[in-house]
Amino acid sequence: MQRLKTIAKIPISRIIHEKWSTEPTISEWYTECSGICLRCQLQQETHDHVYQCRSTNAKATMEKALKNFRASMKKCATVPMITELLVRIMKEYRMGYEICPTFTAYYSDQIKSLARSVYQKQRQLGPRNLVKGFMIQEWESLQNICVYNRSTAASNIEWSSKAISALWEFSKSIWDGRCARVHEPNSNGTKSLKSTELLRVLETEIAELRKTRLEYDSQQLLRNIDIKKDKAQNHTIYKWLNMLRHRKEEEKRRKQHDQTNRIRARPITNWCDRGRGT
Repeated sequence: MQRLKTIAKIPISRIIHEKWSTEPTISEWYTECSGICLRCQLQQETHDHVYQCRSTNAKATMEKALKNFRASMKKCATVPMITELLVRIMKEYRMGYEICPTFTAYYSDQIKSLARSVYQKQRQLGPRNLVKGFMIQEWESLQNICVYNRSTAASNIEWSSKAISALWEFSKSIWDGRCARVHEPNSNGTKSLKSTELLRVLETEIAELRKTRLEYDSQQLLRNIDIKKDKAQNHTIYKWLNMLRHRKEEEKRRKQHDQTNRIRARPITNWCDRGRGT
């Protein structure tokens, strides 16, 4: 982690501490947003769901990320058995059930037994911790025995650092694929999933505001939104939503102020009416 540039540390820190903004987090700011995953439209988008989503986009993103992970592990001379065991845990995380590991006849029974033990210990740590880069130290021992035929107590920091970097890159690919599908326009030129949802929320806010008596600045704001909303970016729509809500709050305070003034003036009005009647 220390070797990485600051700009590269940001997405990794978000992965480790689960600080990526999912839909439920956004729905806390904008209550009209449902918090449902925009890719599958079936479940709440938690951090676990990003890896487990059953949409076509999520499946393709996972396959691409696993392919890149295998290539990265191959570059650091990882034993294929270790790579496939780690991939199996990632697939378990996605599918939600255990997948029994299989071994080729190339490896001895002693190595297979050690590999099963390491595999089970890593599973006990949890697959969600694996995709954050938390690997148990026994993987180093297994790598040393299979490649260098060295003592199991020997350390292999260089290899483990590259393996952890590969895990981080895997998770980053998953989140990059998710963010691209949700926030970037489609290849055919249609708006992104998030833009479509935000425009729906925007139309609801505009309809609510039009029910009130609009001041001149509010009318101008609605005219500008109508002209520019077709080409607006997400950050612009967020600003419009904040402005519309500010206008709605001002209108609510104005109504309360007018009602208070009418209540205060009612006794004087009643006294004047009685005076005219006499």
